[in-house]
Amino acid sequence: MFCYTSVGYLSEILLNLDSWCVFGYSKSMKLVTQETFKPEVLDHKGLILVDFYAEWCGPCKMTSPILEQLSQEMKTVKFVKIDVDASSELSSQFSIFSIPTFILFKNGSVVSQFSGAMGKEGFVSEIQKVTA
Repeated sequence: MFCYTSVGYLSEILLNLDSWCVFGYSKSMKLVTQETFKPEVLDHKGLILVDFYAEWCGPCKMTSPILEQLSQEMKTVKFVKIDVDASSELSSQFSIFSIPTFILFKNGSVVSQFSGAMGKEGFVSEIQKVTA
């Protein structure tokens, strides 16, 4: 498994690192495990963005504060994180081969999957694609 980022978004991401969250800890993004995946994600009614990440992944660290900010701004979307090292079964189930990878679920079904670090506009665009 490897992680990557788009250089075009690197400066924007770095600018957002200020104090939104400390990586691995999030004020509003719940950490989901194999045991809590069904009730937290599959049984959720509405839209949910799942961030597949690892603590050692640089691009994951860069997108974390952006997702934290969006979770505060977009109250109709639930945001959660899954540590690929701690939940390897889920990573295999959803064919996570690179991180960060993001999956959007709507009423328990996958509606979109995308990989790589991006800026706030990129995440908003991906979310809007499935809500339009």
